[in-house]
Amino acid sequence: MKRKRIFVFILPGLLFLFSLEIHCSPVGSPLDKKACVTSYFGCRGDHFHYGLDLWTQNMSYANILSIAKGVVLRTGCSSTAGNYIIVLHPKNKIISRHYHMSEIFVKKGQRVTKGSVLGTPGNTGRSTGVHLHIEIQMIKSRKRVDPIIFFRSHEIYFPCCN
Repeated sequence: MKRKRIFVFILPGLLFLFSLEIHCSPVGSPLDKKACVTSYFGCRGDHFHYGLDLWTQNMSYANILSIAKGVVLRTGCSSTAGNYIIVLHPKNKIISRHYHMSEIFVKKGQRVTKGSVLGTPGNTGRSTGVHLHIEIQMIKSRKRVDPIIFFRSHEIYFPCCN
């Protein structure tokens, strides 16, 4: 595993600069279609948004993918997250959370590989439209971090322009 020091700048008008040392291998894309960020990690109105919201034009035909090898810790439904999946990725030392899903194709305890189809994006829970909300949590510290820092440069999503 590689040790990385990452400096992140996010949110137009606001500058966030921090250093985070992590031990991880690169992870894969959370969707099988090219997508864009509709809401970034960080302050959003009166609360903190702990993930990335991703959208693509053909969301109805998109699949949510496992970003790395792991095991499904939990699947379920809540009033805010809607249908969700939580996956433990021990090699990467992270937990990924996928919210607002339409369909879930995996079960608790199931082993997944990088690129395994977990389900489809949806509009369940507290949501304003079909999208994928993804969060990354560090296993050791239990802190949630900006998911965009885990994707390779060609997998970074840019703001939607429509």
